[in-house]
Amino acid sequence: MFGSLFRYKGTLWHVLNNITDVLGLSLLWALCCVPVVTVGAATTALYDTVVRSIRYGGEERYRRFFRTFKNELVTASLSTLMWGGLAAVGVIMLRRLADMSVESFSAGLAAYAYFFVLMLILGISCWAFTILSRFSFSFGALNLTALKFTFAHLPTTIIMVGLTVGALYLSIRYILALLAAPAMLMLLWSFFVERVFAKHGGGIAPTVKEEDVGELEQD
Repeated sequence: MFGSLFRYKGTLWHVLNNITDVLGLSLLWALCCVPVVTVGAATTALYDTVVRSIRYGGEERYRRFFRTFKNELVTASLSTLMWGGLAAVGVIMLRRLADMSVESFSAGLAAYAYFFVLMLILGISCWAFTILSRFSFSFGALNLTALKFTFAHLPTTIIMVGLTVGALYLSIRYILALLAAPAMLMLLWSFFVERVFAKHGGGIAPTVKEEDVGELEQD
């Protein structure tokens, strides 16, 4: 039992390796987001890498991140510009309406409406970048599909938005949370998103490692 726990590529090795990669991939995601317009491509690459390599045990984790980032850069960046621009306008309007709501009841109602729209944009964005990590789409088809998924799988959308808001809050309040929050967020998303993808023929089978095969043969 303990030999299996502490040996090279044993249980403890995999746990420590995954923790290291959660930190490394989160930092890599943050660096790739610096140009802002690349947030979508970085998120697409992070989700793809976390699901395939950390959750399902694939190899070449950092190479996979950069490969996905490069392959989906154009489509993801265009989506980031569109949804990010709409979100920026929504935030500006929301702040103005929130200030006006002190004296105007209708402004308060409008502020709630803008807040709902912002959460809707966030939900569509979450779906767009996770879908792009698994399926090939043009810019238009991607965002139309993301819009459909947002409403067709509304409970999952609400969970993804809630988790994302929570991760943003932690990262803003505690800057060190940014070292792990992005990759952990993708991992949490995957427990809900992968169920949806499996229904659409995009499920992933767990990778069987050589050491696991050896243990099974010994048993």
